[in-house]
Amino acid sequence: MGRLSPLGRVGLWLANVAALAFLLLPLVPVVLGALQSEKSLTADIRSLLPGQPTLANFQLILSGGANRGPIFEQVTYLPKSIERFAAAFLNSVIVASSVALLTLALASLSAYTVARLNVAWVKAVVSLSLLARLVPLIVLMVPLYVLFRRYGLLNSLSGVVLAEVGFLLPYAILILVP
Repeated sequence: MGRLSPLGRVGLWLANVAALAFLLLPLVPVVLGALQSEKSLTADIRSLLPGQPTLANFQLILSGGANRGPIFEQVTYLPKSIERFAAAFLNSVIVASSVALLTLALASLSAYTVARLNVAWVKAVVSLSLLARLVPLIVLMVPLYVLFRRYGLLNSLSGVVLAEVGFLLPYAILILVP
């Protein structure tokens, strides 16, 4: 593959910036909303930037509802999900990191095998596996439920990790095969 011209590099750079903007711009209103109190958020709906930024929302969530801060002093009821935020966040970190590591490890081993075995049927099996992903996921819910119930994986982090790795593995193999 030859070197890109300066115009080609600028085009690729602009395409990368556009892709990043497409992915990150929806997060801007979320962050701006998190930096405001509910009262100031609903008071001025035309303002793009917070008039009175505050970190009280983060203080409330990270303390599990114990440290309410100046905004939530007179609130008598807080949802139970605020108390369980730390555990839920830890579960998300465990699932995300283990799915990423397992998928990468298994996909790299499989992709190496597919790349080294330059046989037509191996590539056909990989293509068939990808074709099987066109089946809607809702069709797989009942068989997954039966299997997970049989092996005691319902309502467990290992069950979520196993299901996610199984779903992502064919895509990761195709990405890693040159």
